[in-house]
Amino acid sequence: MQCGQQRSDPALRSRLTAERKTIFISELREFARHERLRRQAESMTREQLAAFDGLGRLRAGRLATIEGLVRYSRENPRSDVTMALFVLIAALSDNDDGCCTLSIARMAALFARDRRNVTVALSRLDAAGVISREERTGETMRCWPVVHRSFGQAGPQPIWLVDAHSPPSVKRGRPAKTPDDNITPFSAKPLTSASPHFDNTPDVDVIPFRGKPLTSTSPNPTKGEDDEEEGERGGSDASASQEGDVPASSWEERLETARCAWLNSPDARSDVRARHETVRFVRQQIAIRTTGGRVPELCNQAMHEAGCDLLSRAPGLAGASRTNERFRSYLGRVFETRLSRLEEAQRERSAHEAIASEVVVARRSHTYPEAFEAFWSAYPDRTNNSKPKALEAWKRLTLEQQNQATVSLSNFAQFLRDRPDHPCIHAERYLKHHRFEGFLAAPPPPKGGRDAGSGPHPPASQRPRPYWWRNNPNVKHLTPERWRKAINEWANGTWPVDVLGPVPGTEGCLIPEDLIQEMRLTDVYTEKGIKRA
Repeated sequence: MQCGQQRSDPALRSRLTAERKTIFISELREFARHERLRRQAESMTREQLAAFDGLGRLRAGRLATIEGLVRYSRENPRSDVTMALFVLIAALSDNDDGCCTLSIARMAALFARDRRNVTVALSRLDAAGVISREERTGETMRCWPVVHRSFGQAGPQPIWLVDAHSPPSVKRGRPAKTPDDNITPFSAKPLTSASPHFDNTPDVDVIPFRGKPLTSTSPNPTKGEDDEEEGERGGSDASASQEGDVPASSWEERLETARCAWLNSPDARSDVRARHETVRFVRQQIAIRTTGGRVPELCNQAMHEAGCDLLSRAPGLAGASRTNERFRSYLGRVFETRLSRLEEAQRERSAHEAIASEVVVARRSHTYPEAFEAFWSAYPDRTNNSKPKALEAWKRLTLEQQNQATVSLSNFAQFLRDRPDHPCIHAERYLKHHRFEGFLAAPPPPKGGRDAGSGPHPPASQRPRPYWWRNNPNVKHLTPERWRKAINEWANGTWPVDVLGPVPGTEGCLIPEDLIQEMRLTDVYTEKGIKRA
């Protein structure tokens, strides 16, 4: 009866919700002030948590996670707050908008951090591809976690995610079946590999070993049919046998024999020779896959990193991969991953070096691309702006982003005209921080209507409001006498653009032409507003 009344009366439901919120906040603040032992005494027991249904446990666990992160961050002021912010954003994105709109100031107050620390942590999460952000003009930023499409389907469990990034370890002990238990592990001298020659044999599949082949543990091995056929061949095979080469038909068998013997050894992790043999096997398999067109230095570095990776994981990995095919497949993936990362890093370095060289050339020759000149000439206020630095930021943008930056200048200029007191940021920061993305659409008018100014400010002992002349229709009614008095009072060595407008002789100058000629202002001041010597 009471529940039905609550559903039918929105006002009653809202009042009850507000009361529950007040009680919850009061109890939570009291709980946060408790010491560790008292907190544990007043918390729920394991049996009480288990009594909840799935949705109840999820709700309680999410609230406990946020409260625990807040307490830990406040108790440890020097701890990293990045993952705490990620958990908070993921929890607060559970709404109809699918995002968290909490301001940076409230995030900083929640975790007892400075706003700069929160901003840096959000940038790290965005750079790592963990969250997505959306800047909004005049409103708080939108943040939401990056969620894979499969997470929204019914069925996936959290333990599956753990298995995807951390495969279960292989059980220790002797395998159930040991078909190769009659093999002698290693010869007295470590095996060495033959040097591969990729220039002459780019499609080679195998690289033989040098050294004596491993023999069976039979007490009296006899000469079999294979030995008789080998003796009848002679020729090149005989010379290869004299040099210690192993025929290509048996090198894979020897590798598998050595690896299986190492796995069956009493302590595979301490068998140094076996581990070195496995790493050498890694290098050979990777060398087989090294094709033309790759940078040799990067291949060698990736090969070294893959060998070190297997050296640390070899026991468990080799135990799970009982066949050469699976073993080689893993090595190929490790090598390609390492090499692709190295190649990508080299491409980024080359791109940065190219950008730096172009900027240096532009600084020396004072020539700039035509598209950048169009952007630079249309920028609302270039006072004290560095054109080379703006060019460097321009070069880092894609062609589409460069076009967007140029198109957005009209809306940005309108935004500044509507707000005369708002400072104009430098062109470098406008490009570097992608501020143009917020001005692709027309900005909303300021609150209280457009501020057109309260009329021209006469020169006085107190400096006028900066850029009072912008969007001021009364500027054209100023008399030459008032302009002359203002110039004599404020133009002392440098031309104050915020008081007298653009420099005489440049676009948008407000001083009457006859007064410019009378006072010879173009001869006194340069185009940058500096008094000539």
